Amino acid sequence: MDDPLVALANLKQTGSVQDYHKAFIRLAHLIEKIGKKLISLFLSGLRKNLRGKMKLDRPMTMVSAYISAIAIDAIAVAEKKQVRFTPFKWSASVSRLLTVSTKT
Repeated sequence: MDDPLVALANLKQTGSVQDYHKAFIRLAHLIEKIGKKLISLFLSGLRKNLRGKMKLDRPMTMVSAYISAIAIDAIAVAEKKQVRFTPFKWSASVSRLLTVSTKT
């Protein structure tokens, strides 16, 4: 790896947030005096849907950025798995069946 800053800037999340964070921190340790840019670089490599929610959170430290990313990602995964309730739609045939059964 020639330039760790370039590698860090090009790093993108392809797996879990934990895997991305591990790779990010490994590269960040190779760069001195990068300071506040680390948070911005970390956010820019997250998946687009996660990145947008993270920018609203405005983390001030790498630790808070990582914790927020884990939490927001877990919520997104849970929402995908959640079974949606579909309200029952009454049809004319169901209404007729109910009418017939109550008359007998």
